[in-house]
Amino acid sequence: MSGSGRPQDLGGVIVAEPEILGAILRRARRGRRLSLTAIAAKLRLSASRLSELERGDPGLTVATLRELAAALDIDGRDLLADLDRATAEIRQRGGVVVPRACAASRAWRADAVVARLGEVA
Repeated sequence: MSGSGRPQDLGGVIVAEPEILGAILRRARRGRRLSLTAIAAKLRLSASRLSELERGDPGLTVATLRELAAALDIDGRDLLADLDRATAEIRQRGGVVVPRACAASRAWRADAVVARLGEVA
């Protein structure tokens, strides 16, 4: 929210869904004060691979997403609801959500955009 109490306009910012999901996962992990290394070990992934997924690498499989949600103690339905809320709010504020990363979406870090959304847990 801006200082005026009105939602901040995102004015055409392009964000990819995998980047939004990754940002939500990163916020959840950090909110639980868990390191990349600790979660990666639970998932038998490298910390660098987990970091790639949190940055929106489109190679996140449904199986890995389920395992990651379980490792973070998040219900998968809640995670998808957070994604739906975030994408809806980005669109409502004038942003553009695309199914996968493109050159234009790289101009903005998705976690910076998601951080602007007050309703994502």
